[in-house]
Amino acid sequence: MGRLVLGWTESLVRQRLLALGSAWGEPFVTGPWPHPIRIAFENEGASLDEALDRLFGGDILPRGVLSAEEALLLSARRRQATVACAESCTGGLIGGALTSLAGSSDIFLGSAVCYADGAKKALLSVSDEILSAKGAVSAETARAMAAGARTLYGSTLALAVTGVAGPGGGSPEKPVGTVWFGVATGEGSGAFLRTFSGFDRATIRSATVAVGLEALWRTLERS
Repeated sequence: MGRLVLGWTESLVRQRLLALGSAWGEPFVTGPWPHPIRIAFENEGASLDEALDRLFGGDILPRGVLSAEEALLLSARRRQATVACAESCTGGLIGGALTSLAGSSDIFLGSAVCYADGAKKALLSVSDEILSAKGAVSAETARAMAAGARTLYGSTLALAVTGVAGPGGGSPEKPVGTVWFGVATGEGSGAFLRTFSGFDRATIRSATVAVGLEALWRTLERS
């Protein structure tokens, strides 16, 4: 079955595994970016899990957790937390990933797909001033979208994504692949940027889902 590592590239995982030696046999490393990296060995057991935990720390998921969305839901349940989303460039894919798991309704409250600026204003209370001065793809808009989604659904935390998925619509300042992520909690909201350059629309959207789910999981794990 193996275990999943979040936030690492395949090459870095392979390099780190060199420190294990050959006690558990040959490692099998799969899961090309942007998906989590899966590590499996010929011989697995508690001692291997302990070694992997030491190598990858908080970036490796427990045995039996098969996806970032499952890890997110488990983390939220432990904390009695709820999650909501506001999606622009992903068009509901993050909500789709979370609702693909049975029983997610106790954690996931909903996702507002706000593609047009008018929807961002009407549903998420993103101001005209922010949209006019900073644009729909910006840190300010991502933060406002996340805060708006948290208010709309009454969730513990919320994720927002807004970006340029292409193939058109890019600019020198905001090229295709530019995606801003916003996360809102009871302590406020923040934003971070990822640029998925050189990929097609489907891959950019898939990468956005993967990074967004990981961001929610890490936010919960830090709480």
